[in-house]
Amino acid sequence: MISALQTAGRRTALIVRDGADPQIQVAGLGLFERWHKLLADCSFDVVEIEPGDVAQKLAATEPSDATLIVWSSWVFDPATLKALLVQLDSADSESAWILRLSTTPFDPAPAILVRGGAARDLATRFPSNTNDSEQLDRWMQTLARDAGVSTVQIEAGYWNRVPDIRSAKATKWGLLQRLRWRQGGAVAHYLNRPISIRLSYFLVETPITPNQTTVVTFLIGVVGIWLMLQPGGYWGAVFGLALLHINSVFDGIDGELARLKHLSSSFGAYLDSVCDELLNSALMIAAGYNLTHRPDAIGTPFLALGTFAGVASWLYASTHWHCKLKHGLGLYWWFEADKPRAHVQASNSAFSYFKRMFQKDGLLFLFLIAGIVDRMDVFLYLSAVAGLLILVLLFIHIVIKRATW
Repeated sequence: MISALQTAGRRTALIVRDGADPQIQVAGLGLFERWHKLLADCSFDVVEIEPGDVAQKLAATEPSDATLIVWSSWVFDPATLKALLVQLDSADSESAWILRLSTTPFDPAPAILVRGGAARDLATRFPSNTNDSEQLDRWMQTLARDAGVSTVQIEAGYWNRVPDIRSAKATKWGLLQRLRWRQGGAVAHYLNRPISIRLSYFLVETPITPNQTTVVTFLIGVVGIWLMLQPGGYWGAVFGLALLHINSVFDGIDGELARLKHLSSSFGAYLDSVCDELLNSALMIAAGYNLTHRPDAIGTPFLALGTFAGVASWLYASTHWHCKLKHGLGLYWWFEADKPRAHVQASNSAFSYFKRMFQKDGLLFLFLIAGIVDRMDVFLYLSAVAGLLILVLLFIHIVIKRATW
């Protein structure tokens, strides 16, 4: 979808130099470097500017142009800033407006989006000196009471001013806390990510890359699968599943490093997805093999059940990757095709949480519990039933509905 902003004219972001220390880094990036990367991700032409030149720049704005004003000593969670920009998708491309971001009426963010004639109006009210943070706060509160200024109010967001090293550390932790609540299920939110974000807090300051952590995490999972395939029955399964759960915890680190350092890439996303799905499928087969080679499992088709569930899981993953490559979107079932992609991904309904239990983090946790209580056979039967359901849905989706989204 192309937003109204993209079709209306130039997108310019003004980074106002408000005395930010260029030596201070947040999560391995300097304040100016962080702003440039974030704004480039949002398709803005970036200009660093002195406070006294902002009014002149606004006064020269063309009616169809849009200008985002931010202050150099502040750090924004990317999702928070994009919450301001997403409002433009339905905006009238001919209108002139001033938008500010807030979580409450009394908590305005130091980011203003302005377009058209409203830019010239704002130019007459822009303070000549924004080096004084208290003056800036007072001006933002005054602007909030202006009838000509609209507020984009979101439920939760994060921004923080970074004048010193201590606040830089607090801001890094604040950004990680926001990442804890990105899309995922209960296992990810309450068990895995409280650990992964603490590890990322230290790793983000090192040269370690997201793709390197993906490979190391995958190898931990491979060792877990190997243990499940060794003689040892119950204990082989428990130790192997424990390693796989550790893999699940560490699996969040690559995404956290990529978001904090603005190193996200299509290759990194695919690498992570392929590693996850390989381990998911191998887990089913390894569980079946482990149970088949126990003394009390004679005549029980555990290996066949595990192989069936693993193949079904891999077929779903392959279809998802095909859709991603061909249409730019992953697999969304035909009964979700009328919903916006963001709505499907961000849903927090009970059904959405149930589905996420069968993503990698939830699946590995459930298998670990089943292994500890020595009832992995029950979970393997359930996995085979889930695999059958996946194959039926894929048949309906591809053959009967001929869905392409």
